[in-house]
Amino acid sequence: MADDNEIDGQIYRFQDCETSPDSFYDYSPSIRDNAVPLIIDNGGHYCRAGWAIDSKPRLIFRNLVAKARGKKEQVFDHIFSHLGINTPGSVNHPIVLTEPVCNPNYSRQSMSELLFECYNVPSVAYGIDSLFSLYHNFPNSDKTTALVVSSGCQVSHVLPVVSGRLDASNCKRINLGGAHATWYMQRLLQLKHPHHSTQITPSRAQELVHGHTSMATDYSKELDEWTSSDYYDDHVHKIQLQYVQ
Repeated sequence: MADDNEIDGQIYRFQDCETSPDSFYDYSPSIRDNAVPLIIDNGGHYCRAGWAIDSKPRLIFRNLVAKARGKKEQVFDHIFSHLGINTPGSVNHPIVLTEPVCNPNYSRQSMSELLFECYNVPSVAYGIDSLFSLYHNFPNSDKTTALVVSSGCQVSHVLPVVSGRLDASNCKRINLGGAHATWYMQRLLQLKHPHHSTQITPSRAQELVHGHTSMATDYSKELDEWTSSDYYDDHVHKIQLQYVQ
């Protein structure tokens, strides 16, 4: 089945998706009266928020604001208003909020102060998104020993889990994430096609990384395969830019 942005065979075009305002949802009595927990995945690139009874987040938006001061309060205001929370003076729902690995107590204290004093939430729980994912995909992870590799927008983490508990002293942070892959893709294409440099925007580079790349399980083997003209013809993706006269 061909992709929506596929023109002919392996020739693709940029979708150039336009941003649209986030939807406003109804604050149903079943959610309001039962104090359903509110889940907020506070990522560095995207923020996801929704109710614990939902299988998917209701809000997914770029975690980006135009001014520096008061930005976290502005993000929370955006979440609560779009989820339809209209109770005066408080948000009467427990909050589950993600945080960075080994988050300093001062940062957590500042976040707790904002939630309790500004929004009067009844309770808040913090956790690491990749560990939530581990516990979701492996329900018996409370006794599991695993190595979790988490790749975010700006950084990646290697998290050892021993007998269901994070070994924080042996966590490793690598200052390389998805944003670096996007920047590298953009710069690589601009150097290769300088006459199209203005059309190779960060959003288009991100679209290429997200939609036309994959992780090599055997890097040396794939390099050898790409030297074959037949393999190249079968797997190459060609991108057609919009013609501007």
